[in-house]
Amino acid sequence: MKIALIRKDYSLAWGGAERYAVNLSECLARMGHEVHVFANTWSRPPDHGISIHKVPILTISSSLKNLSFAYNCRKLLARENFDIVHSLSQTFSQDIYRMGDGIHRHWLTIQTPNFFYRFLKTLTPRQQVILFLEKKTFHPLQYKMIICISQLCKKHAMSYFKVPEEKIRVIYNGVDHAQFNPGLRNRYNKEIRKKLQIPEEAVVILFIANNFKRKGLKHLLQSLPLIQRGKEPLTVLVVGRGNPLPFRRIAEQIELSDQLLFVAQTDNIFQYYGVGDIVAHPALSDPFSNVCLEALACGIPVITTKETGASEIIRPEETGVVISDPHDHAALAAGISRFLPHEVRDLVRKKASQSVQNFTIEENTLKTLKAYKQVLEIKKHKGGFQ
Repeated sequence: MKIALIRKDYSLAWGGAERYAVNLSECLARMGHEVHVFANTWSRPPDHGISIHKVPILTISSSLKNLSFAYNCRKLLARENFDIVHSLSQTFSQDIYRMGDGIHRHWLTIQTPNFFYRFLKTLTPRQQVILFLEKKTFHPLQYKMIICISQLCKKHAMSYFKVPEEKIRVIYNGVDHAQFNPGLRNRYNKEIRKKLQIPEEAVVILFIANNFKRKGLKHLLQSLPLIQRGKEPLTVLVVGRGNPLPFRRIAEQIELSDQLLFVAQTDNIFQYYGVGDIVAHPALSDPFSNVCLEALACGIPVITTKETGASEIIRPEETGVVISDPHDHAALAAGISRFLPHEVRDLVRKKASQSVQNFTIEENTLKTLKAYKQVLEIKKHKGGFQ
């Protein structure tokens, strides 16, 4: 098949959706398909003969970046014929849209619960563009199938945009077990602790995100005074892209600033799973979260919320804890406290890794190819791309 994949940023360093685009494209190419990636930026030369097409954008503002990317993608796609156009960004014309970024309208509701203030917020140019793109992407004529990355995702697609259930396929993400596995602890634990000056006896709570607010860093920090601590000190290690200053202030207010460390985003994110004892992901909204899947693959217990689709793959009390509300700091603290004893974490290590053995990049790609073939049948009977 000749396949077009669309993602504005194509990189292993940015976030889950960007890493997914790289992994999917490379796996499709290894399986013998002709893969074309439409992106504005990429962090490394393409492998396996993948063709990358530069999509120009207007850089005046973030909203114009996204809008111009969508328009220019449509122009570039019109120059060639593809069997499948698979978009991982909000665009105008695709066969399949993968809901890796969730529903913005849902995030707005969580972020601004008050209807009046939320309405005023939607009047800003940035929000108008985001909502316009989202509405266009989910217009019935703009897709033949929606790939949801969790049951939570599916629920949102059906409730917010009335996507028919027969046009939805739920395909969970996969993880590279050769890269993310319990062996990372032996390989990187001492090295990273020495590099960051983390005491050998400290319990490291790992928080990985490129949106600190949405992924709940504030709530993690505010739960720390409620954690039932043992003898070992705690260190919160934050890895990702964001402004650390507001969160350093919170840590100062609760007198725990010496236990908070920030590390910038990196292509070598797997190294930091080697030092993590617990992964905290108290997200306010997240359609899935590769962080949770990668942590489980590494044998690390995960504390997350029902507002993330990855909660669907966690075995409560065995491989992690799912709390109902990220604002419930006592419940978050109790979940973390459960996995503080090293003997409890040792029991989890093997269970967690085994629980996600079937979540592989290859399995994800095979299920995606099955969706492609179903769409090809639809196009054959309907006379092509609309």
